[in-house]
Amino acid sequence: MLTASIETNLDHIKRLLEEPDDLIIRNFAVLNSPHKCAIVYIEGLVDDTYVRNNIIEKIQQVTKKKSKFLTVVNFFLRN
Repeated sequence: MLTASIETNLDHIKRLLEEPDDLIIRNFAVLNSPHKCAIVYIEGLVDDTYVRNNIIEKIQQVTKKKSKFLTVVNFFLRN
């Protein structure tokens, strides 16, 4: 069962899978957000470079664009 805590959820996944050596957990932050993120996969079944370049970086690019947009909106709302 999922909880609001990413750490608890990741620990649960590790225990459920009996902590295999090929379990990869990539933690990353979302720009300007208190939210923590993680991608979990089995090494050899997923290309690590693809995960980094096409998932993690894309999420971070979207949040950068959103952050810039909100900065502009906030500027106009204050003035």
